Amino acid sequence: MPVFPQELFHDKQHDDVVFIEGNKIVIGFRKILLAITENEFAFFLSLVRYAGRTFVWNESSGQSILMDTPSMSLRLLLNKQELIRLLQMLEGANDELNKMGGFSGVQKTDDIKADYPIYCN
Repeated sequence: MPVFPQELFHDKQHDDVVFIEGNKIVIGFRKILLAITENEFAFFLSLVRYAGRTFVWNESSGQSILMDTPSMSLRLLLNKQELIRLLQMLEGANDELNKMGGFSGVQKTDDIKADYPIYCN
C-alpha cells in the first residue's frame, strides 16, 4: 500500500506546499522543492522570522533580500511579498507540526538570537 505524504500547509493560489515525506519536511515554494530535516526546518523558520522582523523595506525601490537556506548551495532572492508568503507558509506548517507533537520530538526554537547574514539590494 503506498504511503502518501502528510500535508502541513497548502496555499492553492500560489501552489506553495509544505509536507512530510519519510523523515524530511519538504517545502515547495516558487517552483523549488527543499527537503530538510526537522532541525533544519526550525532553523529556517527562525531565519525567515528574523529577516521579517529586522529588514527595513524601502517601499518605492522594489528591494529584494538574498537569504541562505539550510541547503548551503541554495539561496532565495525574495521581495517583500514573497518573504511574507514564505513566513506565512512556514508558520502554518510549524503550527501543524506542533499540533502533531513534531515527528521526531525535536524542540522548536522560537527565534535565532545571533546575527545571520541576510543580503539586500
